[in-house]
Amino acid sequence: MEYRICHIKECEQEFGRDNSLSIHQQRSLWAKNLIMKYSGLPFDIVYDVLGKPFFDNDSAIRFSISHTFDYIAIAFDKNDVGIDIEHIRTGKEAIVKRFFTDEEKEYLFALPYEKFDAAFTQLWTLKEAYSKCVGTGINGSFATQTIDLSSLKARNRETEFAFTSFFEAKSELFVAVCVKEC
Repeated sequence: MEYRICHIKECEQEFGRDNSLSIHQQRSLWAKNLIMKYSGLPFDIVYDVLGKPFFDNDSAIRFSISHTFDYIAIAFDKNDVGIDIEHIRTGKEAIVKRFFTDEEKEYLFALPYEKFDAAFTQLWTLKEAYSKCVGTGINGSFATQTIDLSSLKARNRETEFAFTSFFEAKSELFVAVCVKEC
């Protein structure tokens, strides 16, 4: 598995800016440029019925994209992969109750107040990376899939998923990457 994180200023310097695009569209274009740069493949991106992007040339390489206000992240692997990046977010009880499993709720609500937001954000990035890896989005698997924080693993029927998760202090970003293990 390979991943890259790039500040949007670096993307703008390297790839330029199209002022006719919204910032969201511009970030998506920069992400596509980063994928082309690091994969070395000419391609177009197409989407399945649930919105998961993939290469139109039926490449054996799988990829995922995430962006936050000022960073873009991409991940590649030969297996299905998902990536998410987030700045620390304020964890809201209503979101926890809607999108987290009973085990995850128990873990979060047992934490001291000062650790809650960081733990919430880390768990959110793990769950979002997983949902991107399996292609379901937040409405598909968030509330039913438990992420084992001690092993950084998840299991979906007969398939196992492994995670990389870390906090990048310089940019104050939580990063999570999920890869389907074969």
